[in-house]
Amino acid sequence: MAPELMFKTVSWLLEQQNRDGSWKGIPILQIPPPNILNPTDVLNWRIGDHGVGSCCIDERNIYTTATVASAIYKFIQGEFTK
Repeated sequence: MAPELMFKTVSWLLEQQNRDGSWKGIPILQIPPPNILNPTDVLNWRIGDHGVGSCCIDERNIYTTATVASAIYKFIQGEFTK
């Protein structure tokens, strides 16, 4: 990714940060059945449920915030330009 695009992306992420320091997540953590190799083969995810076949909600935005914070940290450390 070009440095100017990385800078714009990080700037956008920082603009999206909530007042409490978190970032809003969406249901994206998928737990497919053990026999499924490709999660796109699952047609009916149970949104907000738990266990096999579910797509979990990041209720407290912990996973999303950790992912965004890690990406910003790596950007600051120059890991995306190596």
